[in-house]
Amino acid sequence: MKKAMLFTLFLSCCALTNAEEVGSAAETSIPNAGNTNCPVSGKPINGVDSYVHNGTEYNLCSDGCKITLAENPEKFISAKPQN
Repeated sequence: MKKAMLFTLFLSCCALTNAEEVGSAAETSIPNAGNTNCPVSGKPINGVDSYVHNGTEYNLCSDGCKITLAENPEKFISAKPQN
C-alpha cells in the first residue's frame, strides 16, 4: 500500500512538472514587440508588466498602464511598434 501511494505521488509530481513545461512553452510562442518604452506612458519598461494584443506581447512600465492599455489598446498601439 505504501509503495502504491508513493508511486501515485511520483506520477502526480511528474504531471505537474510537465504541465509547467507546456505552460512556459505556450508563453514563449507569443512574439514580443521588443519595445523599450511603454506605449501608454512613454517611460522605460519595468521588465515585469506586459500586455498581449493581436498576438503580440507589448512591454509596459507598470500594472496601471496594463489596465489602461487593456481598456483601449488601439489608442496606444500603432500598427508598427515604437521603441
